[in-house]
Amino acid sequence: MNFIVFNEIIQYLEFNQDVINLLRVDKKSYSFRKLIRFPRAPCEFWEKNDSIDIPLKYRVLAIKNDKQYDRVRNIKGLLDNLSYDHLKYNTSPSRVIEPFLTRQERLTKVSLGRDFNQPFYNGLFPLSIVSLKFIESSGIISFFSGKFSQVIIEGHLPEKLLSLSLGNIFNHPIAVNTIPQTLVSLTLGAEFDQNIDFLKPLLNLKKLDLGVQFNREIQPGQLPANLEYLCLSHRYNIPLKPNALPNSLVWLSMSFHYNFDIGYGVLPNNLKRIKFGSRFNSSCCFNSGIERITFGGDFNQVLTNLIFQNPIDSVKCISFRRSASFKQEINENSLPRNIKSLKLQYSFSQPLSELQRIYPNLESLSIGEKKFVLTSLKN
Repeated sequence: MNFIVFNEIIQYLEFNQDVINLLRVDKKSYSFRKLIRFPRAPCEFWEKNDSIDIPLKYRVLAIKNDKQYDRVRNIKGLLDNLSYDHLKYNTSPSRVIEPFLTRQERLTKVSLGRDFNQPFYNGLFPLSIVSLKFIESSGIISFFSGKFSQVIIEGHLPEKLLSLSLGNIFNHPIAVNTIPQTLVSLTLGAEFDQNIDFLKPLLNLKKLDLGVQFNREIQPGQLPANLEYLCLSHRYNIPLKPNALPNSLVWLSMSFHYNFDIGYGVLPNNLKRIKFGSRFNSSCCFNSGIERITFGGDFNQVLTNLIFQNPIDSVKCISFRRSASFKQEINENSLPRNIKSLKLQYSFSQPLSELQRIYPNLESLSIGEKKFVLTSLKN
């Protein structure tokens, strides 16, 4: 086994012991021990030992508490020689993060714990950082936690940042040019409800989650021109205007409360998938390229009230989410003619015996968790 193959294999291993076992397969594999990066730095080991005579290259360094912070920082020569790609950092606010960011030329990801509320400043993060997120103490990424509530000023974030997730209570205005234009993915905090003009220059942004509390009118041209994925979270409940959503959008998740008629020109031409929130029970004019439609729990409209722009051959799947109220009859004018998949819920009680005749291209029908053979459907 050559080094390239060996190194590729260990990227899928989560535990140091698994890598050690692989090193012991033969002499050639063992010779790679000083070249590889082990999965996780052994902070528990350093809680009880001062030795640095062990491998010091890791994919992840997870500082879980103040004790680990103090030990790793104070063991002579450890931080000077330790190398890691991803820093998971969760300590009390009294501990500063700087010692774990300096001299880390390979560091690309920083995940900050829920108690982190240290001000950012120019030069705090290495230029190599591409991902900055807030996490639970368990290490699970969370968009609804974290105490970070510091104003972010231009130049404070790493200039090559690709992914940014802000914490639970962050709700400060963000000025234009504060967010690096390299950003590809942005999740705003649960409490965020500020002007979003700062988004327009972010031409590389592909994914955007506007946060639970966001409820401001989105103006045409306000969102980035190349945005592909947009999540309007829980609270958003303002009618969308025509051309407010960029034509580049392919995936849209509507908010829990949104319940307005969606007229012609609101959904962009390139939209492929739309997922409605639980409260949506209104009519909608779908764009011609839509492929997958998911309705929420309250939807119970006569399907002929839905408008599918011609041509409508693109629709592949329509589904009604769990606890759906939908109980309307499905007839010849209810669905796009070429629909391939239909997912209903157990509460649905209308006859289905003519479904396959009306929609001969239908390949899959689900009612709840059950799938039916279409050729044997009966009332």
